[in-house]
Amino acid sequence: MSKEWLTLREASELLGIHPSTLRRWSDDGKIPFVRTPGGHRRFHRQVLEEYMQGRQLPGEPWSATFHGVEEPTWAEAFDEVQRARVRELGQRLLGLLLQYITGQQGDRRYLEEGRDVGRAYGETIGQTRLSLLEVVEVFLFFRSQIMDMAFQTPSFPRPSTEEERRQLHSRIDRFLNHVLLGTIEGFEQATTRR
Repeated sequence: MSKEWLTLREASELLGIHPSTLRRWSDDGKIPFVRTPGGHRRFHRQVLEEYMQGRQLPGEPWSATFHGVEEPTWAEAFDEVQRARVRELGQRLLGLLLQYITGQQGDRRYLEEGRDVGRAYGETIGQTRLSLLEVVEVFLFFRSQIMDMAFQTPSFPRPSTEEERRQLHSRIDRFLNHVLLGTIEGFEQATTRR
């Protein structure tokens, strides 16, 4: 069986594009990737194959988007630059979440990075002049989107016992709680600068 996660070179060969093109698409949030602890990109084979089969074409934003749901009223507050930033952060957050829940129990760096991503979310949202209540609504919306995407990722853990499910749920909550706290921090910093 072929390996699940591909290097940048392997993924670009599979797609038939230059590695710099794939790097640019992934930086733009068009193709998801995760970073290894050493900082290298890894692309999931199944996601790339879905692109090749036309289920989602490169150029369509992959990440927390409004596909399949009615666009929330607060979404109008984001301009195109802010939407692109939110997509980029959503991709990064998904990768961090997957790395955190499949990694070592005591690895706090993913929690800290998740909080940093939350701060960046909060700063971006703080530029829109939304209220704190709307910030929480935005967070809950994107949390739901990220969890939906995580569950669809083949590498997402599938616990077989109740205790394993409880531990997984606890780890997800811990990670997303750090993201929420960071989001509020970033929002408060952005609004005090206005």
